Amino acid sequence: MEKVICPNCGKASYTASPQANAPCPYCGHLFQTEEERRCEPRRREREVLVLLLNSEVIPARTVDISPRGIGLELRENPDLKPGQQVVLDIHSLRLRKRAQLIWLCSQGERAWRGGLEFLETIPA
Repeated sequence: MEKVICPNCGKASYTASPQANAPCPYCGHLFQTEEERRCEPRRREREVLVLLLNSEVIPARTVDISPRGIGLELRENPDLKPGQQVVLDIHSLRLRKRAQLIWLCSQGERAWRGGLEFLETIPA
């Protein structure tokens, strides 16, 4: 059996062999057996950040970051929908950018994982 990590939710499952279009048992993401489809390399970052949606402040934590986007974790049920635009502020990296939510999925009762795309790229 082979351990496979879902690129969407980050959970591991065991399979005889990952197949293209086989769904993750946790989030339903379809596994791709081709090469990595991301356009930019991502580096792992664990930084505290806030998302600003109108007057609402949503605390989060980074998972990874690239010049075009960011993966994040949330501990509160966010009132966010894919396509919404937010301002993200990572104080420790002196980064404040507008971004669009691309995807969001539940990781359990008090955990969510999502991906944002910057509306303008950042330096690598």
